[in-house]
Amino acid sequence: MKTFRSRNDLQNLSPTHPAYPILDELIRVIMDTDPTFNADHHGYLVLIEEGDQDAPLSEIGWDEYRLATLPYEGITKQQGHYVAIVLANNEFGLVFVIPEQLVSGELADVICENLDPPVEPQKAEA
Repeated sequence: MKTFRSRNDLQNLSPTHPAYPILDELIRVIMDTDPTFNADHHGYLVLIEEGDQDAPLSEIGWDEYRLATLPYEGITKQQGHYVAIVLANNEFGLVFVIPEQLVSGELADVICENLDPPVEPQKAEA
């Protein structure tokens, strides 16, 4: 997993990475437009990588959580990635960018439950 606390952190990701445009836009909207933004106080972005999807979120200090157990405020789908928002309190939140190809099982169920717009269950044909 990679964390992005400022625009400078985006330099650690190749511009050809599929999540780059999403992270670039989120940084522009969330961080660049607010001169008082402080990642330690307001939160930051987290890019999920292979192997992170079922592991405890220890790298960000949330050992008691996995992606499938987080209390999501909402999730959208953009350019093959899920963008998932978790608010820890009234001032601090994390935005998880999760590549679609890493999603399966319990995590897929949780994403479907929180996806905006909601995903309609598939109806069996008679």
